[in-house]
Amino acid sequence: MSDTVPSSRDSRALSYRAGSAVVALATVLALALFAGKAYTVDDPLFLWLAEHVQEHPLDFFGFTVNWYGTQEPMWAVTKNPPLMGYVLALAAAVVGWSERALHLVCILPAVAAALGTLRLARATSQRPVEAALIAIFSPVFLVSSTNVMCDTLMLALWVWAVIFFREGLDGRRGRLPAAAVSIALAGLTKYFALALLPLLFVYGLHEKRRLGAWTAWLCVPVAVFVAYQLGTEAAYGRGLLTDAAGYAGAFQLDGRGPSLVAKAFVGLVFAGGCLAPVVFLAPLLWTWRGLAIGLLLTSGFLGVQLGTDVFAGIDTLQVPEVGPGLAAQRAVLATAGVGVLALVLRAATRARDADTWLLVLWVAGTFVFAAFVNWSENGRSNLPMAPAFGILAVRGLRARSGRAPRGLQVGLALAALFGLLVADADRRWSDAARRSARELAQKSAGGTTSVRFQGHWGLQYYLERAGLESLDLLRDTLAPGDLLLLPTNNTDVRPPPEPPVCVPVAEVVVPNRGLLHTFSKPLGASFYAASGGPMPFAFGAVPDETVQVWEVRQRFRYPPLRLNLTPEER
Repeated sequence: MSDTVPSSRDSRALSYRAGSAVVALATVLALALFAGKAYTVDDPLFLWLAEHVQEHPLDFFGFTVNWYGTQEPMWAVTKNPPLMGYVLALAAAVVGWSERALHLVCILPAVAAALGTLRLARATSQRPVEAALIAIFSPVFLVSSTNVMCDTLMLALWVWAVIFFREGLDGRRGRLPAAAVSIALAGLTKYFALALLPLLFVYGLHEKRRLGAWTAWLCVPVAVFVAYQLGTEAAYGRGLLTDAAGYAGAFQLDGRGPSLVAKAFVGLVFAGGCLAPVVFLAPLLWTWRGLAIGLLLTSGFLGVQLGTDVFAGIDTLQVPEVGPGLAAQRAVLATAGVGVLALVLRAATRARDADTWLLVLWVAGTFVFAAFVNWSENGRSNLPMAPAFGILAVRGLRARSGRAPRGLQVGLALAALFGLLVADADRRWSDAARRSARELAQKSAGGTTSVRFQGHWGLQYYLERAGLESLDLLRDTLAPGDLLLLPTNNTDVRPPPEPPVCVPVAEVVVPNRGLLHTFSKPLGASFYAASGGPMPFAFGAVPDETVQVWEVRQRFRYPPLRLNLTPEER
């Protein structure tokens, strides 16, 4: 046994390896709790894509889906590129299609994103482990990473693209090509990753003060995206890169959306909720004066909600009025959102280096996109902020003390507990849809009656797996004796004609116990789209998940459905 004292470099390496182990283990343990979670929201789109590319790997969007009430080409429905579908297809070929198997596979990109955050924080702050843990235990990271959608994979590629680009500018061999590949793959996972190009270009100019060979490597992903645009135009008659941009832009230009004030308020609510550790670390981030200002802001946000129609233009899913309880929750989350932006502003006013500006533009740009540019504010659009937010948060702690402030571990523990509670609320809601589908399938098994259903997301996935058929509002005619299933807490559900044409004959009720919810019409909570409610989650008691069963007594067909409706019109 050697009694040689490790060098400072060896000690740092040991510390980094230990920190990596802590961060990776925390990520795995947190997400493994939800490995059995039901598929939910847009998960089916990625699963259907994966099933298709297993059979037709070169024609990824060459099939149709009923997602908005009628059969449409997949390329017209999805607004995400296909890479995640290929990842799931490869994974399913090895481990199968079960929820547990694919969710465990999807922990890998979450770990990659967490370790990337640690590595970036190590280069830009003095508390890299804490920065990574803040990002990991943000509700937006936990909820997004318990799905099989594309968001966490894009985040992992995004973070590593930033790391490779920084290290490449420092002269590390092979890093700039790796950055170019990572940017291209991130953009083929989710279109928002194209924002890396201006972000890293500005960072490179600030760091190098001139153009150079590094600029050419940013042209590589540009060429990939141009090829994707031209290739999809040739295959499907429409370039899907500009198609996605046009889809988001249409909601901003048609004049029917919410006001800028409403967008800003909801953007703050979502940012504060998605990055909830800012609340639990507030005493360590701000002075007593800052905390007092936060209380005043909360009171002001509460008064504005109770005194004005701040949500004008936002469909809060039939919430008749904003009561004091929900208004108080939104006020707290909006204040937390202000806290996130205050961290950004504080860093910007003290910025002297390219790394700080990188983090500032990273968070600010994501916030602007999510709140004002995207088709609807939603939790998944806030996910890219999490790593940079974690780093800015620990840098904000350092500004108050050279040592780790007292209570940091307590704040992190509370943040972790809250993030897990939000993720568990999303699991409960997802699982309720799966249980509803199983009960409905059992009741329909062996019958001769035609059964159709409305509603989508996870419920549609499980009902179709059980052999039931989604109603096509443009093509299907319902005959006497047919049964129609209508979920009450879902999307794109059109009520049937009143008796005597249709009559309710039964309902399937699945309890969704708990005080915290990520999708609830009565609470106006909708993590996946603010068009369904102005909060990513909410506390409160809600009705059970219910699917109504209607029997058709007279032949009828739904009136013509206009396609490409806005969320408010659906």
